[in-house]
Amino acid sequence: MVLRLSRMIDGLANWMDEKGYKTLDDFRGAAVQNVKQWQYLNLKYDVKARIDQSTCINCGLCYISCEDGSHQGNS
Repeated sequence: MVLRLSRMIDGLANWMDEKGYKTLDDFRGAAVQNVKQWQYLNLKYDVKARIDQSTCINCGLCYISCEDGSHQGNS
């Protein structure tokens, strides 16, 4: 449990460094403007991955991402 939490904290710290954020307050609430009530969502919105085979390194991360998202009812 502690190792998992430590990895999460490290991952967040790395992401913040990459984006230039110094504190959580620098981006806290930034996504609020994108939150909508469900009745205003486009329920026909469809997303499909486009894999560029010329840059594929066969790491399997695209498969893992799609498999992880499949439980959300996405097809």
